[in-house]
Amino acid sequence: VLMAFAFMGGLFFVTFFLQGVHGLSPVDSGLHLLPLTAMMIVSSPVAGLLITKFGPRVPLVGGMVCTATAMFGMTTLSESTGTFAMSLWFALLGCGLAPV
Repeated sequence: VLMAFAFMGGLFFVTFFLQGVHGLSPVDSGLHLLPLTAMMIVSSPVAGLLITKFGPRVPLVGGMVCTATAMFGMTTLSESTGTFAMSLWFALLGCGLAPV
C-alpha cells in the first residue's frame, strides 16, 4: 500500500513540478517520465526471476530501498536541475517499483 502511494504520489506531483516549475508542456512532462516506465518494463521480468530464485523478501527489500533512495533524491530537484539528473532518479524509482 505504501509503495502504491509512493508511485502514484510521485507521478502526480512530478508532473505538476515539470509543468509548473520547469514550464514543460503536458506531453514533454510525460516524455520526461519515460525512464521510469522503461525501467519498470525492463526490471519487472528481472524481479520475477529474482523472486523465483531467492524468494520474495530480498527483491522486495531491495525495491523498497531503491524507491526510498529515489524519493529522497527527488527531494533535491529544483528549477536548475537538468534532464539527466531527473531521468536518473526516475529510472531508479522504476527499478524500485518493479518488484512490487
